[in-house]
Amino acid sequence: MLDWLDDHAVTKPTGIAIYGISGGGYLTALAAEADPRIKAWIAATPIYNVGESILYEFSAALKAPGLLLNTFMSLTGKLNESAAINLDKYAWMYGDHDFRHATGMLLDQSQVVDYTRITCPSLFLVAEGEGVELKRQAQEIYRNFMQRGIPVVLRETTAVEGADGHCQVNNLRMAHQVIFDWLDKQFVHASEDVRLIV
Repeated sequence: MLDWLDDHAVTKPTGIAIYGISGGGYLTALAAEADPRIKAWIAATPIYNVGESILYEFSAALKAPGLLLNTFMSLTGKLNESAAINLDKYAWMYGDHDFRHATGMLLDQSQVVDYTRITCPSLFLVAEGEGVELKRQAQEIYRNFMQRGIPVVLRETTAVEGADGHCQVNNLRMAHQVIFDWLDKQFVHASEDVRLIV
């Protein structure tokens, strides 16, 4: 995407922010680790080891027989639109509608992000209702950035704000307000073209 933007933008952007939601918190971490063109990273939530988060969150389910697991995941998708979207996304990414097989491919192919290589200012949104492993990884990256002097904000969202759901899905308006207020501060003196990639 960044290469395409470099080749096609009317003016070459030098203030690029990247924003990842859910599994995008992992994919954008990979990008922020590898590409110095990224000048700000926003993640809800930041993930550096997607394999650990999958194993922690789905360990019991992954022990179920394949047919039972796939039936359960299918029913979950019918009852929860957000879950259905995520299941479809993983099926598309790994070319397989079998949840166990797609998860196995994810675990085999995923790499651990070396977050010590990320140096851009960062904003982490972590909902009160997030899973234990997602919260742990967010806190670990946050502490590391603080120790290294990387500008970082960890914004914990709560049920009182109506934003305790996974990645603030139950109050995206509030999440977007927090994000754009933070971006305004990051690029307050920027005269360059600023782009946000989601």
